[in-house]
Amino acid sequence: MAAAIVERTSCLGSCPSYEAEIHADGRVVWNGRVGMAEHAVAVKGRTEARVDAAAVAAVFKKYFPQAEREVCVEERGIDSPVYYILFSRKGNLAQVRAERDEYHKRRNVDPTVTDPCSLNENFDAAIAELERVANTHRWLHGNESLQDTDKVSADVFYGTKPGFTPLMQAAGRDNLEDVIAKAGADPVDSADETGWTALMVASSRCRSEAVSFLLSKGANPNAHDRNGDSPLIAAATAYCSRFDTDEQPKARYALIKQFAAAGARVNATNRAGQTPLMVAARFGNDDAIRALLDLGASVQVKDKAGLDAKAYATKYQREIHKYNSDYQREYKERFRHCLQLLANAQRKGGVQ
Repeated sequence: MAAAIVERTSCLGSCPSYEAEIHADGRVVWNGRVGMAEHAVAVKGRTEARVDAAAVAAVFKKYFPQAEREVCVEERGIDSPVYYILFSRKGNLAQVRAERDEYHKRRNVDPTVTDPCSLNENFDAAIAELERVANTHRWLHGNESLQDTDKVSADVFYGTKPGFTPLMQAAGRDNLEDVIAKAGADPVDSADETGWTALMVASSRCRSEAVSFLLSKGANPNAHDRNGDSPLIAAATAYCSRFDTDEQPKARYALIKQFAAAGARVNATNRAGQTPLMVAARFGNDDAIRALLDLGASVQVKDKAGLDAKAYATKYQREIHKYNSDYQREYKERFRHCLQLLANAQRKGGVQ
């Protein structure tokens, strides 16, 4: 019975390290590893699951129509992870693993040695479809939150999350032309398995032009994911780090203000009772707080734990004060400004 392996090694950064065996009968065996970054993989160790065998067969037929065995290695730089696709039509994974190890032995002697892979330019597409059909995302990222900006970025980069459409992936990147092109193929409010929409992804990634375009096409500014988080909550987490330092405050403020004319509910809460203002306070996003207060956000609302926006800023300011790096000093100043803005709004009666 045919089987394949998708494997990724760790790197010097936060790259996840794992291996997934994908069998023709739909059995998937996951092995998550602790790499350089301990939290890069949500599920560590071995676990198994079942997926649609017909879907697995279709991917095998598409990428390995004639091959008895494949050993494909993608090395993208000294500090980057190594990607592997191994395939055996007879399911002899020990054999293709041994061939992979032999390839590395020969390459250590002669760096010009290449892998015996027939995928060539189809490697990236093959690994994406194999990961998607195996749903490795559930073990790689676990129970995702729209407020976890690193996970949003990872989904944009890999594109293997079930239901994560090409439009969502384009919306998270800095290419408006691609967003416009993909918008014709995917419904603008399509949601992935956690309820994320393209507008949420673009907001989290501070893709202002994509946000403006999606809103103009009727994207729902009040949609919410399974945690109740909205595009406006996603925007409240955005640091807009792709902009020059001097431009970041303007970008963060403008990102939020785009939602004013679209009818976004500025005081709507998620399942934890958090408003966009609370989330902005948690992230020390003083520019988002200014914009939200300008839109009529209330500082009086409390979440299900009894915390208001000022309490969030106070709590996370204390966490920041444990550190003394230049990076943390910048955020100490931002939290100080957050508290000042929120205190001023409270004195004015709760809505600025």
